[in-house]
Amino acid sequence: MDQLYEIKGHLGIPINNALLYVSLGGASGQIEATVKGPTNFSDKSYQTGWLAGLGGAMAFSNHWNGFVEAQYIDFGSNDYSLGGISTSVDNKFVTVNIGANYRF
Repeated sequence: MDQLYEIKGHLGIPINNALLYVSLGGASGQIEATVKGPTNFSDKSYQTGWLAGLGGAMAFSNHWNGFVEAQYIDFGSNDYSLGGISTSVDNKFVTVNIGANYRF
């Protein structure tokens, strides 16, 4: 995957200084299918789909928090032409995001 864009919303429940949440939204990206061998063939396409995820965030101070989130992204099944041969590929991914935020 060369590019991935997401628009999503979170719905969560606070527990002390933590937040557990689910996310739902849409995703789009440029996907490349490649067959490698004596001759390499590849085909790119721009796809849109949906995503769903689970995550949690925790505040460590007034300014710092950390988060972890797992998402399932489904772009559906797409057809690619690789060296004159058409094939169908299910474009489904799982991503895991881990990070920290600083609030001013």
